[in-house]
Amino acid sequence: SSAASAAASAVAFSFAPPPRPAHAKDKSEPVTPETVSFAFDAVRFELEDPSGGVAILASRVEAEDYQGIMDYTKEYDLEFRKAKMGRARKLLTDKKVKEEAVLLCNAVTFDLIGMNKSSRPGRENREEAERYLGELRADIAKFLELEGTVDFEAAAAAAAN
Repeated sequence: SSAASAAASAVAFSFAPPPRPAHAKDKSEPVTPETVSFAFDAVRFELEDPSGGVAILASRVEAEDYQGIMDYTKEYDLEFRKAKMGRARKLLTDKKVKEEAVLLCNAVTFDLIGMNKSSRPGRENREEAERYLGELRADIAKFLELEGTVDFEAAAAAAAN
């Protein structure tokens, strides 16, 4: 029957991979003083601005808002570490510095996991949350120091090749 064949094609279609656009992989962002400054400023905002993520987490720790800490740390790893720190990391020009940046990004993930674990029901621990918040601040500050290592001449030469 046509109903059976429609059902069969619907099942087959649901397992088909999504169509992919037919274009070349996007070129990476150019390494210019503007792109580097913009990317690292986005990370700096999260650390230093009163409305940045670190300040939001600090206020939740201060208020002992453990549910708020758990909710925020889950989203923040993706939006901050992966998106903002990841963008800045990709603009670094030295291989060793990039490796250090990866380690610092991983450390930020573990800082957020630590804050999350210290906020779980029955395991709420303000001192632990404060300790991980301090480590988060230190790891982001170390990451920001890497901005000064960018070699714009080397990046321009590499882009020309």
